[in-house]
Amino acid sequence: MKYSLKNHAWAVIQSGQCVFGTGRTREAAIRDAEGWMSQYQNSTHGWLEAMLESNKHVNGDIYITNDSADIRFYVENQ
Repeated sequence: MKYSLKNHAWAVIQSGQCVFGTGRTREAAIRDAEGWMSQYQNSTHGWLEAMLESNKHVNGDIYITNDSADIRFYVENQ
């Protein structure tokens, strides 16, 4: 499938691993990720926000980005 930046303007990514959520806005990407992560944890809201605020890019950390090259790589290779 062809990548479309307009559908993936923001992404919540686990560095070196996968995309947890995407959206046209930062908030939409976070909601998408929370929906996916809630399958594995009872509550993701506080934990996810704390992880995103750290803004680390160490392998395994979760971060949010609107860098189109970074998002394109993860979306196309997931």
